[in-house]
Amino acid sequence: MFTAFLIKYAEIGVKGKNRYLFEEALVRQIEFALSKIEGQFKTRRTQGRIYVDAVSEFDFDETVAALKKVFGISGICPVVYVEDEGFEKLGKDPKKWGKPLAALLGAFKAQMDLGIGAIGGKDSMSGSFEDIHVPPTLISFAVTTENIENIVSPEFKKAGNKLVRIAPEYDGNGIPKTASLIAVFNKVTELLRSGKAVSCYTSGIGGIAEAVMK
Repeated sequence: MFTAFLIKYAEIGVKGKNRYLFEEALVRQIEFALSKIEGQFKTRRTQGRIYVDAVSEFDFDETVAALKKVFGISGICPVVYVEDEGFEKLGKDPKKWGKPLAALLGAFKAQMDLGIGAIGGKDSMSGSFEDIHVPPTLISFAVTTENIENIVSPEFKKAGNKLVRIAPEYDGNGIPKTASLIAVFNKVTELLRSGKAVSCYTSGIGGIAEAVMK
């Protein structure tokens, strides 16, 4: 059950030293919007983020609808708070340090296989935060650029559109084989640039069924 919302804003984030004034104004607008619906909420700013915590029972859809009407909000992310499960600190234990090291070696191998180097990184999950232990974690993401004429949305465009699944081969560890993965990338790019693919969606853990429903 969601118990809070992380509020994302757009141009406010590029403000200078007076950004806090715009954040405070946004908080007031959020509080005003939520005062019109059932439920009690607490809105707070912390470390460049705005959170809306539910302190009583509330209607999820009604709350999201109210937040959508607030000018300046670019994203509404439902949040679930979890208890500290006793995640380990890395300390000086070489076995514990082996976990993030193994992840880094895997990331390095992926870069070498794909011929693409990482352009930056940030250590924000080093094993501890204040009095909380966090799991040693490596999170990666990638972006690219493309001509806007080749960008398509995920929904079906008309009745009769064919649904095609394009997926790489996987090795025994469940990792995509490099040559097959590159072939998939090239094929998808070809279909998009030629206009043969009118919709495109990357399926997740829910597989094809989830992708079709979305």
